[in-house]
Amino acid sequence: MSFFQLDWECSYQEYMKMIYHHATNYVPPRVSQERHLITCRELLNEAQRECKGGKYDLSFFHYLRCVEILTKVGIPSTYKDSMVLKKQCMDAIEALMNGALKNHYEKMVEELNSKKEGVDVLSVGDPSVVNVNNEEAEHLKRREVLLKNERGTLDSWRGEIGETRIPYNQIYNTTVDYQYWNRDVAATVASDGVVVPPRSIPCASPNAYCKWTYNSSFQGKWNPRRGMVNLGNTCYLNSVVQTLVSTPLGAYFLGDKYTLDVSTAGRQTCRLVNSFTFIVRELNRRDCAAPVSPSPFKKAMGEVNEAFSGFGQQDANEFLRVLLEGIHDGLNDRRTVKAVPSDADTIEFSDAELAKRHWEQYTQQNNSVVVDNCAFQERSSIMCLVCRRISRSFTCSLGIDVPIPAGTGNICLEDCFRLYCKEEELDLDSAYHCPSCKQKVKVSKQLLLYSLPTLLFVTIKRFRSDGAISMKLNDPVFFQKKIDLKPFLCSTEKNTIYDLVGVVNHSGSTTGGHYTADYYDNHCGWSSASDERVSRADKPDYRLVYILCYVRSA
Repeated sequence: MSFFQLDWECSYQEYMKMIYHHATNYVPPRVSQERHLITCRELLNEAQRECKGGKYDLSFFHYLRCVEILTKVGIPSTYKDSMVLKKQCMDAIEALMNGALKNHYEKMVEELNSKKEGVDVLSVGDPSVVNVNNEEAEHLKRREVLLKNERGTLDSWRGEIGETRIPYNQIYNTTVDYQYWNRDVAATVASDGVVVPPRSIPCASPNAYCKWTYNSSFQGKWNPRRGMVNLGNTCYLNSVVQTLVSTPLGAYFLGDKYTLDVSTAGRQTCRLVNSFTFIVRELNRRDCAAPVSPSPFKKAMGEVNEAFSGFGQQDANEFLRVLLEGIHDGLNDRRTVKAVPSDADTIEFSDAELAKRHWEQYTQQNNSVVVDNCAFQERSSIMCLVCRRISRSFTCSLGIDVPIPAGTGNICLEDCFRLYCKEEELDLDSAYHCPSCKQKVKVSKQLLLYSLPTLLFVTIKRFRSDGAISMKLNDPVFFQKKIDLKPFLCSTEKNTIYDLVGVVNHSGSTTGGHYTADYYDNHCGWSSASDERVSRADKPDYRLVYILCYVRSA
């Protein structure tokens, strides 16, 4: 499937403009002019092959990219065959615009209209007749009602290439109204040379339960991002992607640095990374208001994980984890490295030394922008209540799933962290055999954060199952624009303050529901996205919050 496949009807000019935008949003690397010419010849050959194979949109893209490189690099007209190469591309571009590409576009529009007619027939047909395409048709009907065709004009491709730009959005520098936490109750942490024992977690400040509004401090003009087409129960995908675009991880894919690693990845993960990049760049276009279609991206996700190949309802948290792992696999340049097992003593070594060895073992095989931004360490400790010796293990994670405390009082996010990190005692039935006491003993167990990531995903565990019974917890969980993780830390990390940049909400039950996203953007402050519809965000809905996305303060 091409990235430029239409799932919504637009003008031919807007269709060409979309391809032009991605072809010209490119920064050529600093290499010799001869190397650039070699690249352009390869692009020309690829464009010709695609044209012969009927892939006219991709052919158009590569011809434009070739002209873009020749123009940006500024190769002199006297330099070998640069002018001949450029003329070949421009002639091919003009021919495609007036011929094969236009026919390709009209064929796609005809197929869309055919599906619309099928929807109309179904809407007046006998409801007792079962049609296997009913589900798809209903979603097509919904999409056609919601979408508005945006009419635009194609930027002059014969003019100076490079007029269209994607703004590099510094979305992770948010402005907050106040500091809500009480530093008097923040836990003190030990030095690097010791083993931190299990401990109690302080209660949250009363200000952690305050209500607030999203745009109380934003004074700029509201210029929102585009929405995303719901292909059929894909609100989970749209909400997660809208949130990710508001992070440093999303900003990373506005540049071409990722291509240095993705070229060595497998075919499936390569398609996933490229299609995700396409979505990120489309959402950052400010010259278009029509919703972005995630069709190629969803298809790539289905190839990576079969669970997402259909159009059934899915869990946004599971999708986020699979997506992060897929991007990591696609960019990880150490996939084939064999890790050397750590021989560190889990009792005698200090926390710092033990954590360092575990981290080094992890990074021997894992290196990507996902690890750089999202990976962190948690420390699990077991302390013998007889001899007080502590055994520890360190695990690397890409996010945290925190439980909701039981009770009738107000609940804040810090309460969820407090329960997540709560020390618990295990009796003799736990079957823990103390290596020092050489017998089964009672122990205390605790999970604490050891290192902190740049980008932190916190999922509130609203869904529970007890055998055949599943339920959703709709308790309101209060959260703030800032959070201090120092009380839940057992290391000497200095910067423990995080800023909120995105929220994924879920309304409904375990059997069905709808996902939306609230996200921060420097261009417009906070916005709310429900598939194709984007509006100015008002207040958080504490009963619906499911995934919180925080970025570490600078």
